[in-house]
Amino acid sequence: MAKKAQRSKPKKKAKPNPRSKKSSSVIIRLVIFLVLAVITLGSIYVIKNPDVLNRFSRKGNPLFSQPVVKPPAPVPKKEEAVRVNLYFSDFKSDYLIKESRKVVWKRGDVKDQMRVIVTELIKGPKGDLIQTIPSQTSVRKISLQGAKMGVIDFSQELSRNHPGGASAEVHTIYSVVNSLLLNISSLKEIRILVEGKALETLKGHIDCRDPFKPDRSIIKTG
Repeated sequence: MAKKAQRSKPKKKAKPNPRSKKSSSVIIRLVIFLVLAVITLGSIYVIKNPDVLNRFSRKGNPLFSQPVVKPPAPVPKKEEAVRVNLYFSDFKSDYLIKESRKVVWKRGDVKDQMRVIVTELIKGPKGDLIQTIPSQTSVRKISLQGAKMGVIDFSQELSRNHPGGASAEVHTIYSVVNSLLLNISSLKEIRILVEGKALETLKGHIDCRDPFKPDRSIIKTG
């Protein structure tokens, strides 16, 4: 008798391994985290270094194929020794008297020339004359308004330590104004400030709110 054909038992399906699923999920999450981390770090780097984008944008761009030409470096001003006339008060009269002095300043640099002259005035006269700027006065700032007006900003000692009196105020102001304008030909007016402000007067006599022009009438000649 023929043997009965043995029926093949159906193969059991392999049960999914929960550990395998969990490890795959961890790997996916890790990959996503790494991608986000790279994007975040890259964005931070680009924000801190914007030149990177410029370098990449220049590559292959015909507009940037030519070498970048840097502007020439400014040529430093040459120093030169010159003789200037400074104006101080006279013991024997109500005039200013010039005192010639050799100084060194930068050629063509008006602000440096102003600084040198005012610094010499603050040092006081070398001869038998009277100092016109009160002691301990310093220059806070020197600037230009346009090409023809110089601005000198003094410390508060110019007013606070001033002896007062109309004649003394005139000598202080025009010692500065005449010394600057009669030595620096490009300047036509001088504005005097104290602690950044245009005072009404230094000590109650001479209006300092407007710029000054030179006054040769108070210079002693002969």
